[in-house]
Amino acid sequence: MLKFLNGNDLKVRPKIDDNTFLLWEPCSRNHAEVTPGYTKYLLDLGYSVSVMVEPERIDEGLFSQFWKNKRVYLNRIRRKDVKRFLLKHGLADAKGMLISTLNGKIRLENIPLKAGQKILSVSHDIKDDAALIDEKTITLRRMCDDRFKTVIVNPHYFGDFTKLSKNRTVNFISVGALSKKRRNMSLLIEAAQKLCQTGVCNFRITVIGKGTIRSLPKNLLQFFRILGRLDFQNMYKEIQQSDFYLPLLDPMISKHDRYITTGTSGSFQLIYGFLKPPIIASRFAPINGFDVTNSIIYENNADLAKAMEKAIRMTAEDYSTMQNNLEFYTEKLYRESLENLRQLIEA
Repeated sequence: MLKFLNGNDLKVRPKIDDNTFLLWEPCSRNHAEVTPGYTKYLLDLGYSVSVMVEPERIDEGLFSQFWKNKRVYLNRIRRKDVKRFLLKHGLADAKGMLISTLNGKIRLENIPLKAGQKILSVSHDIKDDAALIDEKTITLRRMCDDRFKTVIVNPHYFGDFTKLSKNRTVNFISVGALSKKRRNMSLLIEAAQKLCQTGVCNFRITVIGKGTIRSLPKNLLQFFRILGRLDFQNMYKEIQQSDFYLPLLDPMISKHDRYITTGTSGSFQLIYGFLKPPIIASRFAPINGFDVTNSIIYENNADLAKAMEKAIRMTAEDYSTMQNNLEFYTEKLYRESLENLRQLIEA
């Protein structure tokens, strides 16, 4: 089972053995969901992994699906204590360190390193991190900016899950903050109204994320489950029980362009990791690996209802085929990412 370690008991020293790779998530709230995936890559490369993440994320079940793995250490160490440790002890005897969110406030040049040790970093938006990007910087996907050459290592492992058959009452799910710059919830409400008006009512919609939907008509209340922000363990459970994922990205909202240009969305990692086919606007599909074999793609916002109806009417056999096609893509992405990380570490 996992070893949960208290930073104070260890005098703020993370657990390190002679074959450890450190994995540090310096953000106190965002991006922690990538750490299970990066942990899996490092495990598959033969390392023990000592994860340094805020204690609250551990308590929320971030690694709740990592059972019986003696080579994973979860250190309950605050960001300020990690920084103090690194400045005083460097990486100690660790093979290296992966920082899963690039941060300009972390001065890597001040961290003492031994021969052969290296520090790798992950950028979640190359526009924000432009001054820090180099050819060894990791990104979650290929970026559409010729000024930057990065290395793709996509973390989409959350644990071992069984693929489930399509529910008779189709369960759509959307995860993330309910703000327009993240996803357009009004599109979903309009689509649900259209489905009801045409007598297609065999569905429910699960929404996870901070915020509320103030404009939800009363006649749609029976179809929506607004759960708010969940801890990781419960979020995993809800996604596992769903059928199709709704990113709700809008090609008409300019801020959503970041999901195909300089940044990415955590929704894609959940789609890959849980093998939930997305219903997605065509503008956001190809660069993220989605096509008509593994997803339901619509052209315009007005077509979302038809796309959801297609999902509702899909046979169990066709759904299984779509899931298998999505799994084929994610396995290919995993192999490529694993090899890219191996080369970065061994270079």
